[in-house]
This record gives sequence, structure tokens and C-alpha cells, in this order.
Amino acid sequence: MSLRGTWSCLLAGLLIGTGCSGLDGGASDGWGPDNGDPADTLIVETMSDPGPGDGTAPKDADAASESGPDNGIDSVGPDLHEVPTEVDYMIVAADDLRDAAEAFAAYRESTGYSTLALTISDITGQPTSDEWVIEAISKRVRAVYDERDPDRPFYLLILGDALPVDNDPKTMVPAPLCTVGWDPGYSDNGYADMDGDLVPDLAVGRIPVRTNKDALLVLDKVKNGEESYEVGPWNRRLSAYAGEGGFGEDIDAAIELVAQKAFEAVPYDFDVRFAYDN
Repeated sequence: MSLRGTWSCLLAGLLIGTGCSGLDGGASDGWGPDNGDPADTLIVETMSDPGPGDGTAPKDADAASESGPDNGIDSVGPDLHEVPTEVDYMIVAADDLRDAAEAFAAYRESTGYSTLALTISDITGQPTSDEWVIEAISKRVRAVYDERDPDRPFYLLILGDALPVDNDPKTMVPAPLCTVGWDPGYSDNGYADMDGDLVPDLAVGRIPVRTNKDALLVLDKVKNGEESYEVGPWNRRLSAYAGEGGFGEDIDAAIELVAQKAFEAVPYDFDVRFAYDN
């Protein structure tokens, strides 16, 4: 994905609320919060006030139809009637990351959420293409979202790395294509659009790892960040990383201005910093 594509999706997201952040499919396993605070990074799960949940586990996946997700959500994965209702924290993981997904689910259950953890094989059976996987995940998320308690926030955590094409379901979860703007990019916000209006309806985050070991290291950082509090300026600091759009001096300046205007909505209790890679 080009840097221009990243800026295009960012600008479009700021202007019309698509939230296409231009996710780089080649994100490294080393991404993560500086001090274990999930709010420090876009790839780590987003949290809100916890509430009670039941934590019923999903049953094993049924075989997927060869014709793909166009057959409907009931053609792939577990029977939706067996999925616990009022789930507010869903985890979709690459197949080899089941242990990490269950560990994240157990931790979230302990903090009051009702969770559901599924791997790609749970959802799709035997995936044949990235497009099929993306469509099947989207349908499953939408079905679980529809059963939620509408008075509670809904969260989606994706465990697995991503590439623009040819994602290995053992270690990767493909990211939907963002086509808003001049050049295409990739954004997990495609999984968060529940009504087709290109606006995310739920909080979605990704931990781009390929091994359970790396995923559990991130989980340890999340736990440390939530279970302890260290006084310091980083608790009220937001950092934005930006690069040159490459559209020309005038358009690049306009993109930067739009981004800065968006950050002006942040309360003055927080310190906002820009880091440029030009």
C-alpha cells in the first residue's frame, strides 16, 4: 500500500467519517504500547467501562460451503443459535493464535465483559481466498453485534498479522480494502461497518502478531497497564505519526490542516504531539 493511499484514506476518514485509517498490511509484530496502556496505540484493543457477562464458549465449527459466504452466514462456522447473546467483546484470531485468543477472552471475562473468541477456521471452515475470509468474518461480526445489548458498547479485537494479499490463515487475518479516496488502502474499520454506510459502528483494534508468545506478551502489557497506575505525563499525551502525502504542496498542506483541526476537538487536558516522517 502506498503512502499516498494511506493519506487518501486518512483524509477521507476525517472528512466523511469512514475511519479508513490506511492500515499497513505489513505491520510488524513489534508494534505495541510504550507503557502497556491500550490507549497509546491503534493496534491494541479499545476498552470502556466493564459490565457483567456470562462467557459461554462457542462450539466447534461446521464445514464451510464451497460457494463461500454468499450462501449466508449460516453456511459457515458455528450455529449462530449456539452463540451466547449479549456478547460485548468479540475476538477473531488467526488459527494458530487460539490459545492467545482464549487468554484474552478469559482476561476480559475477569474484568466484566461477555466474550466470544473465534478463529478463522471456526468462522469459515476451509477458506479459499482473502475475500471469502473477509466477507465471512464481516457477516459473523454483524450477526453477533445484532444480538448485543444495545445499551452497551461493542468491541472487536483481531489477533493476527495482515498482508495486502495472500494471507495465511494460520497466522494472519486479512484486512478489508479501503477504497475511499484516490488510492486504495487497508483498514479494519471495514469489519466495524454494520449498516453499509462506511462509518464504523463499533470499536475495533488489531494486535498484529504471528505467534501466541508475542500475543501473550502484549496481553501482559495490557494487564500491567490496567492493573497499575504510574503517575507521569504519558497518561495525558496523544501522539500522531504522519508522513508526506505527495499530492503537491497545496493539497498536502490542506490534508495536514484537516488533521490538525480534528485534533483540536481533543480536550485541553491532553497534550497532542505530531511526529513527521518526511
